[in-house]
Amino acid sequence: MPKVVGDSSKVYTPRRSSKPLTEVHDFQLNVDRRSQKHQEISVKKSEREKRMEAEKLAEEQRRVEEEAREVRNMRRSMVSISFLSYACASLLSLLPSPSMLVLSPSLPTSWHSLDNARP
Repeated sequence: MPKVVGDSSKVYTPRRSSKPLTEVHDFQLNVDRRSQKHQEISVKKSEREKRMEAEKLAEEQRRVEEEAREVRNMRRSMVSISFLSYACASLLSLLPSPSMLVLSPSLPTSWHSLDNARP
């Protein structure tokens, strides 16, 4: 049980302070600063990723176009080669047999003379 004091002068009573009350101004918590910095870093990172993705797509598109160009050129050259081989085969079929190319006194010595020698 608490003691009851009869004299009120012996009881503690706080005095009012002569200092002014504390004024609260704008303040920033470290959590807020870190959050803002983290958000800025995230934005920069996403921009960098978008830029890298765009560069990657452009490089891929350039590579596909280059491959298509190479395929076109290769096909053109193959068509040219096949056409030339076909043309050569056609021309070779028109030539007389090798036995006729052997020069002998009885055979003419030029194609012109071959044309004239036929009856």
